[in-house]
Amino acid sequence: MPVFSGRAATETTKGSFERVIPAKENKLLRFSCIIVVMLLTTGGVSVISYLYHGKAGDDLFGKLLWLICWFFIDFYFLYALLWNLAGREIIRFDGHELTVRYDMEGFGRTRRIPARCISEISVERAKGLNEIFGISGGAVKVVCEDEPNWFGIDISDEEALEIVGELKRLLKR
Repeated sequence: MPVFSGRAATETTKGSFERVIPAKENKLLRFSCIIVVMLLTTGGVSVISYLYHGKAGDDLFGKLLWLICWFFIDFYFLYALLWNLAGREIIRFDGHELTVRYDMEGFGRTRRIPARCISEISVERAKGLNEIFGISGGAVKVVCEDEPNWFGIDISDEEALEIVGELKRLLKR
């Protein structure tokens, strides 16, 4: 039976757990990302035009390298925008494996952590640039074979404590 806690829906059945966490709506981040993506894309198109018309001269390699870096940064901000618009994090535990899926309308990536290798589960926020933009990191830390894994990107510490408590309870079985 689904239990609703804040924005996230949790479904717990005998020996399993699932929580779907939608990306937190952040209008300032959305607006900022739209402006940055527009500026970066406009600049990239300008450089492509500059290169197409043969104005690069002797520094063609430098301009191409700059253009590639420019589009990676553009892609990062586009990803942050799309995540904030349509992203959701799906956390599942079936008794054998913890699965964390970062999903955007059916596209995304999945991390699988075997239950047998989990040595620690705690509430500890990840730090870094991706945490600021809300596209990775999180409040729940799971250690598997001395490798920390974070999830629960857009949840409060109270929600993280709920998840940690439920996962610890299920792991004891």
